[in-house]
Amino acid sequence: MKRYLIYFTFLLSCLVIGSCNEDIINDPVQIDQGIPPIIEVIGSLAGTVLSENDELMEGVEVFVGSESTVTNKDGVFSFVDITMNENGSVVTFLKSGFFPNYKIINAEQGVKVFANAVMITKELSGTFVGDEGGLVNIRDGGSLVFGPDVIADADGNTFSGEVMLYSKLIDPTKVEQLYQMPGDLRALNENQALNQLVTYAMAAVELESSTGEKLNIKEGETATITLPHLSSSLAPSELPLWYFDESTGYWVEEGMLSFDGNVYTGEVSHFSFWNGDDGFDLVNFKMRFVDQIGEPLERMAVEIFVGSLNLTAWQTTNSNGVVSGFIPANEDLIIRLYTPQYPSSCDLPNFEILFPATNLDVDEERIIDYFEANNLFVTVEDCMGNPLPNAYVVLTAQNTVAQFFSDDFGNIKIPLSDCIESMSDFTLTAVDFETGFHSNPLTLVNDYTQDTSLDPIKACNQSETYVEFELDGVSYVEDFCESNIFEEGPDNWIYRFGTRVGQESEDSLSIDHYFLLGVYDDGNLLELNGEYLLSTVRIDTDRWDNQLKQIYRCDPNFNCGIGVTMTSIPDALSPYYEGEFDGEIINTQTNEIVSLTGKFKSF
Repeated sequence: MKRYLIYFTFLLSCLVIGSCNEDIINDPVQIDQGIPPIIEVIGSLAGTVLSENDELMEGVEVFVGSESTVTNKDGVFSFVDITMNENGSVVTFLKSGFFPNYKIINAEQGVKVFANAVMITKELSGTFVGDEGGLVNIRDGGSLVFGPDVIADADGNTFSGEVMLYSKLIDPTKVEQLYQMPGDLRALNENQALNQLVTYAMAAVELESSTGEKLNIKEGETATITLPHLSSSLAPSELPLWYFDESTGYWVEEGMLSFDGNVYTGEVSHFSFWNGDDGFDLVNFKMRFVDQIGEPLERMAVEIFVGSLNLTAWQTTNSNGVVSGFIPANEDLIIRLYTPQYPSSCDLPNFEILFPATNLDVDEERIIDYFEANNLFVTVEDCMGNPLPNAYVVLTAQNTVAQFFSDDFGNIKIPLSDCIESMSDFTLTAVDFETGFHSNPLTLVNDYTQDTSLDPIKACNQSETYVEFELDGVSYVEDFCESNIFEEGPDNWIYRFGTRVGQESEDSLSIDHYFLLGVYDDGNLLELNGEYLLSTVRIDTDRWDNQLKQIYRCDPNFNCGIGVTMTSIPDALSPYYEGEFDGEIINTQTNEIVSLTGKFKSF
């Protein structure tokens, strides 16, 4: 199984750390009661989504406020210049067959921040009849008990049919499950005061009918939840019970759990994520890390360990070398810095700081006088040599896959960590998130002993696009492994695609039309399931065969007609056009009319 390294970790296990890029501020910010006010800023956001099995997840819908996108084949999502909340924006991850996930990120004006998530498979834990009630075991530990007639449908009416219960216990002692937790454990207690939570047990629960209708507990009713004690620390006799508020990203206190020596038991009034936690007072925390000459240490993995509470939090420094957020008050900390990745068994910290307990806000700069890592520097460009600000590079080395994101000028810094340095070689593949274009894999021998600048990598390929067709009984397939375009055209034909091979002038591209389609629709945009006539078709068979070049054409000057049906057009979930075509075309050298059928996928 491949190990996916997250180089922009926004993982928070038991204390809150947000990302920011402000200049150092000497005046501490007081933490008042209630959720901090919304401060709108314009910034960018990117991240990666994995499954429980560490598989990159394509097709996950990602929402931030009114903005939405979908993860690509690398599990990557990206937003550029969107409105976010400086005091915490909720990032929502949705995919059919999985529990939703939620992360909360602190945005900064003009800064790219990161949020990563692991999606939990929504497996059926058990069923019961609504008007009878019943007991269902939570997947991986715990249980739920329902009385008769306590389930309601979406309109609040009593539901008496079969209830499908989906659940998953989240173990806070397992680092790999911390990405599954929603939010970052910032919370509001029963007095509406901000708290930092220490979690002992957590569960995700959803109820549905057999037809997929959402169900919940009827207003005024409760169900009994039982959760195991998973933390290695001493179990308190009582714990506050908290639910996750998807709209704010905060955990909200509601009820108590009692401990009988083996398990915690309490009453819940609705379903979302539930959590048995202690709440602690907190202080603001901000620290900037620089090297010996004052340069910020960006994308460093920072571990903050609270020994007395046995708590750990991870985050990556931003481009200014900063981490910031909340830490528990009056607790000694150990702060460890790693090469920019999620640490693993082959990585040791590059630097360690013993930070004494405080009840005052923290805002300081630390000079790190020992840091060893060889770095690769590369710029990602488009086919014409323009830098790509919304790009990333995928590094593959044996069982390791890592992703690095570009700055606004297409520049990417790739630190060669201990894990990667142990590999004999590795490959780099650049991807333009906007278009899906990617580079050919670049294989490098890992013998770097100093920082090295590589030649620019061009993200020009579109392996996901293709045309398949049968011409006069002969089948052809073209995946356009060079760069293909599918763009607006002049006058009455709208879209075409071919192979871009050069630039004739500043505003004119030279196109080698091995395969060309033009759609006649009076300049209107294409519609889903729309049926059109192809106004222009050209096929040069020497693209696929070593035979004498045969040119087939269909345009207004030739007496032929080919129909096309659009089976897909770009939307929030896909940037592609797809269609099927069928008709007849002329061999311009023999004047023979032959059949042509096929399908295509392109931008």
